Amino acid sequence: MVGSKIFGYAGSGLLAFVLIACGGSGATPPQGGTGGQGGQGGTGGQGGDGGATCGDGAIGGAEACDDGNASSGDGCSDTCGVEPGFTCEGTPSVCTTTGSCAPNPCQNGGTCTEGANGFECACAPGFIGPTCANRCVVAIAAGDLHSLAVMGDGTVRAWGDNNSGQLGDGTSTDRATPVAVKDLSGVQRVAAGAVHSLIAGNQTTSAFGWDDRGQLGNDSEKMHSNVPVSVQLSLPAKAVAAGEHHSLALQEDGTVWAWGNNGYGQLANEQYSVYPVPLQVSPLSGVTAIGAGADHSLAVKSDGTVWVWGANGNGQLGDGTTTDKSAPVQVQGLAGVVAVAGGYQHSLALEQDGTVWAWGKNEHGQMGDGTLTDRLVPVQVSSLSDVVAIAAGAYHGLAVKKDGTVWAWGYNEWLQLGDGTSTTRTEPVQVKDLSGVLWVAGGTDHSLAVKNDGTVWSWGANWSGQLGDGTLDDASTPVQVPLTCPGL
Repeated sequence: MVGSKIFGYAGSGLLAFVLIACGGSGATPPQGGTGGQGGQGGTGGQGGDGGATCGDGAIGGAEACDDGNASSGDGCSDTCGVEPGFTCEGTPSVCTTTGSCAPNPCQNGGTCTEGANGFECACAPGFIGPTCANRCVVAIAAGDLHSLAVMGDGTVRAWGDNNSGQLGDGTSTDRATPVAVKDLSGVQRVAAGAVHSLIAGNQTTSAFGWDDRGQLGNDSEKMHSNVPVSVQLSLPAKAVAAGEHHSLALQEDGTVWAWGNNGYGQLANEQYSVYPVPLQVSPLSGVTAIGAGADHSLAVKSDGTVWVWGANGNGQLGDGTTTDKSAPVQVQGLAGVVAVAGGYQHSLALEQDGTVWAWGKNEHGQMGDGTLTDRLVPVQVSSLSDVVAIAAGAYHGLAVKKDGTVWAWGYNEWLQLGDGTSTTRTEPVQVKDLSGVLWVAGGTDHSLAVKNDGTVWSWGANWSGQLGDGTLDDASTPVQVPLTCPGL
């Protein structure tokens, strides 16, 4: 379907993500709450001898393994050979680490370290994945009507609506395929708000797009910027998050800074006004991950607790009340949290044990608990386990399982669940035709995923080109975004 709509929530970049240490026991704490890190590189599958087809899950011909996908970096290579540091058994093959760094399983100059639960690879710059096999896209974010991707060489691509310059290419022209954001390098993290974008790099934090509430953080009197401008932060940010009209940054010292609209206390300041320069969120410290909803903010501390502030009319702060908060309060009943994500009026959390929890507004099933009942404290999302990454769209949720499948729930009128229907779901359903996924991002009515081969896929609403596939056609199942890997 193709159509138009009145803008509601803006989005995301509300992705929270978790990295998997190959051979490890589960999720390790992420470095931030928005913009999922993506996969890299990888070539397409190749057939084996004797008529065998690599990637079909059946071992034949000269194949030594076949895990059902033709991608390297997961133990079974794109030519269906067992990769160094792995053993593969069964059909489809299940590959596990040997725990050995001899021979070195880390590709592309990665450094191997042996541990109790297997080996871990410290990847060279520009490479990611369990064995450093993938390079191409290293982070993604989805806004109201636009999308962003950080490439392996530290540059950024953007596509979709550009009316306010949120693509950062120096124009206000919508783009149905990715274009380069101007004058950026060394970028590591990205976030997308309603109609603005945030970038975090080695030395600087930048923003571009709409600036009506000071959400670009550079104290400018301009209403927008179609090229990146520097956010006035004293230290580089290791993570960024974007709400509808406010922005967050997590600095290396574990402090959180906020700027933009504070109409609901989402900047953690009692003066309900607009702040065009960053303010420190006090008394928060020791923060490891952040996230943002439309008008509320979230932070994970090193002890696994979740702290929230801002709008709470539908219980999106999870403190058992519907009272807005201008200072951080603890979410009830959560422990061991490694990632958070915020939707329009709901929130998600991922715990170390791979379970997902939700709270807030539930009129479209965004709690994923089989009901349409709003929740003032967290409830567990039904039928989900072994989850390693989460994201929240405006009214839907996304989760990546350890097996690389993606599951979605909530509002689906614009096909954002990717299950081939427009049926709203109160419990998770599997996104069709998608495997080997590392990270996801949720926009207002569209979704993104990065596979372990570095390809980016999208589905949902597309009236501004936010799917990036060169059309304006909505997609009920994933379509590939035509991104070219740097250096290839």
